[in-house]
Order: sequence, then structure tokens, then C-alpha cells
Amino acid sequence: EAYEKKYKRINLNVLDWNQNARDLYSSLNAIDLSKDEGWLAYRFDEERIKKLALNSDL
Repeated sequence: EAYEKKYKRINLNVLDWNQNARDLYSSLNAIDLSKDEGWLAYRFDEERIKKLALNSDL
């Protein structure tokens, strides 16, 4: 369906300990962005969003 809808890419997030998923995506020729492009994942949870919103120094 992604091909039929002409998607340009599919991004996947996998925890480093989930070797089964990592192996599956590698076997399907997915690009490991952490290795090939140096991408790392970051998250702002509810508490950090609040701190960002209330901190006028940013």
C-alpha cells in the first residue's frame, strides 16, 4: 500500500535492545540511520514540554 500511495519513505523507531526488530528491518534492507547517517532519537515528555514552555531563557 505504501508503494501504491507513492510514499517517499517509512521511518521506524526501534529500541536498541530489540534485536529481533533490528534483524527484521535489516533483512528487509531498511537503512540503519544511526549507523549510516548518525541520527539519534530525542523526546520531550510532558514535564519537559512544560519546562520549555515556561522557561523564558530559551
